[in-house]
Amino acid sequence: MQTSEEIFLRKIGYSQVKIIKYLPSFTRQVSLCSTKKKRKEYVVVKYYKYNIRRILTDYMICGLSLAILRPIKAYASTTEKIRGAIMARDIFRKVGIKTPQLIYPIDIRQLSHVGHFIVEKYEDAIPLTQFVLTAKNKELTDIGYIIGVKTASLHKLGYAFGDNRASNTLIKIEEDKIHFIKVDHEYFCWDPTKVFQILDIILITQYPGIPELFVYGFFKGYNDSNGFKELGVNPKYFERASYLFGDLLVLPLHFIKRFE
Repeated sequence: MQTSEEIFLRKIGYSQVKIIKYLPSFTRQVSLCSTKKKRKEYVVVKYYKYNIRRILTDYMICGLSLAILRPIKAYASTTEKIRGAIMARDIFRKVGIKTPQLIYPIDIRQLSHVGHFIVEKYEDAIPLTQFVLTAKNKELTDIGYIIGVKTASLHKLGYAFGDNRASNTLIKIEEDKIHFIKVDHEYFCWDPTKVFQILDIILITQYPGIPELFVYGFFKGYNDSNGFKELGVNPKYFERASYLFGDLLVLPLHFIKRFE
């Protein structure tokens, strides 16, 4: 019996579709598929299928947005989530943040035909949570600095990742250069109150297993790019406060990590 992913890929012109494995994801069903169009290729299919974890996440983030009197429209429906994920790529491109190549839908005019799926090119990269386990000290500070700089650039435009967990960042090494790729954009949002920008920083620096050297590099890169100045906070006080917030979020973050 064919899966929903296989049926959808055949619908948009692929043949010889085979699911190789399901990839870790807390809120969606994500699969790595082998396919053929003009040639054999590997794609990642994100199926925005409702499950209890996604519903809980939506309600938690909606509750946070309502608490600051700013409901976020992107959380309203699957179509709006996919629309936000497409629009996020254009903003990321402006500040030099890489994302996997989008195969389908390629623009918002195709949303009516998409259903609950996004198809992306497979990136041969590893999650940041795995990269830090074997990275050398200099690599940890270097990638932390790079991500800090790019995060500040996005924040200065008034946007936030919304879900900036370390597991949503892929690391790729090419010709001895370290690159990072953002893979999840469904909670990307315009953030004039800066609440979600602050949450961005806390989620990536206080995520379970992230070492101190990465955190040091991140804060330095964010500060050198005037990110803290834009937030209107003292970097030293903010760094101390982030550890406090990390302690408060330790249980839910460990719970989420179990499903990744």
